Amino acid sequence: RPKMNWSSQLYRKLNGVLCIYKPPHVSPRQCVNGIVQQLCDSLNDGPFEPTRPFTEVIRQPAAIEQPSHGQTQIGSPASPAASVESISHRLVARPDLRSLSQVAGPAFVPGSSFPFTVADPLSDWCSGVQLVGLGRRGIIACELLERQRLLKVYRVRAVLGRATHDCTGDGTIVLRTTWRHVTPAMLERVCTVVEAGYKRQLLAGLRNNTRAAYAALAAEGGSVHRAARQHLGGPSVYAMRLVAWDPPGFELEFHVLHETPGFLLELVADVGTRVKSSAFCARIRRLRHGPFSAAKHSLLPEDVTLNSAISNLSWLPRLMPKLVVGDEELPEAVLTAAEPLDSSLKPAPSNKKQRRKKSRAAVELNETATESLKMSD
Repeated sequence: RPKMNWSSQLYRKLNGVLCIYKPPHVSPRQCVNGIVQQLCDSLNDGPFEPTRPFTEVIRQPAAIEQPSHGQTQIGSPASPAASVESISHRLVARPDLRSLSQVAGPAFVPGSSFPFTVADPLSDWCSGVQLVGLGRRGIIACELLERQRLLKVYRVRAVLGRATHDCTGDGTIVLRTTWRHVTPAMLERVCTVVEAGYKRQLLAGLRNNTRAAYAALAAEGGSVHRAARQHLGGPSVYAMRLVAWDPPGFELEFHVLHETPGFLLELVADVGTRVKSSAFCARIRRLRHGPFSAAKHSLLPEDVTLNSAISNLSWLPRLMPKLVVGDEELPEAVLTAAEPLDSSLKPAPSNKKQRRKKSRAAVELNETATESLKMSD
């Protein structure tokens, strides 16, 4: 058999970040537990590497010599017990019972074989892209992804005319209002106003009429995100637009930073109030988490197999190569990829040899400058 057909080899490959599509009304941990159980069952059913046989030493008599009837041994009575017995040893190879699943149990167990974590977990009633870290590398990579505070895209389905106590469709209705006066133009105007207010907060950390401010405005958003991390701790909206209109229902698309499910619910209720009506959230879907999209990179829980999971784990090195960590480069990667700062904000080198080299280079530069000045004089 090929080397990669063994279950132990496949198990070593299941170490990284898995992108799945979480269905609604299921908790992220419950969804991941089902996926891990499927992987463990597939590994336990697969072929294992042949184990070394157990060698046992068997002691057995080789031959029994008895004296003839006319001969007797000196000093002993003539009896059948006075026989000569020779012992021989034989090596027997038997299967090792400790390697059998009937004796030791299943080789792969969900609890201990697959430690996992969830990056930015969704609420139970939300659906969409969910990143899951499998194994040691996956857990550390998910922690780094959470520190990055990546931009996320949500598609929210809302309904006008009613308000609930928790701003969801399952809540108790506390208010009924009219909605027939609402038009798509009104909703687009409200989206523009809300987006402008949050963009003003995003640019609040930059000084006016400076090179950094104009560079942040001209960029696609990376510099704005870095500036926002330094003074913003709460959720903020980077973009907001109307994508579907089906009265009394409508759909909004949000591009948000370090958000919470409660923030999106309150934002939908605020939109309903701004158009002089009321609204509640019927559905929330996460379409994108950083570079991971639902259409291209996510797997349904029922479609997760060993081959599909291993191929899905290879998306992170291709999309975010700076976060790929190995067993030897793990501490350095944690330090470098945890906080992506500008070149001007990077700390000084901690190595003493590098500091001494820089100080010597500065002294030599000053000496050459003074010598050139003397020669010119």
